[in-house]
Amino acid sequence: MTYRVLILEDDPMVAAIDRQYVESDRRFQVVQVCKSGGQALEYLAKQDVELIVLDYYTPEMNGQEFLDRLHTMGRAPAVIMVTYGPAIRISSALCSAGGCRTIVVKPFEFVRFRQAWTSFSAAEAAVQFG
Repeated sequence: MTYRVLILEDDPMVAAIDRQYVESDRRFQVVQVCKSGGQALEYLAKQDVELIVLDYYTPEMNGQEFLDRLHTMGRAPAVIMVTYGPAIRISSALCSAGGCRTIVVKPFEFVRFRQAWTSFSAAEAAVQFG
């Protein structure tokens, strides 16, 4: 199975790194990179993804607002939250309530990011194959 991934990240350099890391695993394909929550919601209104790599701080809305709007649309893909250290408490609470699988704190290295999506794919396999 190939997992479709949307990256919501306003920093082009970080988005490129996210994409490179995600696509280093052939099971994952980045289908969209968005710079704002509004752009991501517009895409997700028409397309499904299995995983979102979500920067907590983006233009138009933060991660909490984005997830609230996403869930209002009836969408609930898995989320890997990416944030800076100062927002870790906010992100932790949000992940507990909002369906995030894990939090990756910037700056991050490949090994930590790989752990996040490997954890996602292992959980998905357990659900599919029980």
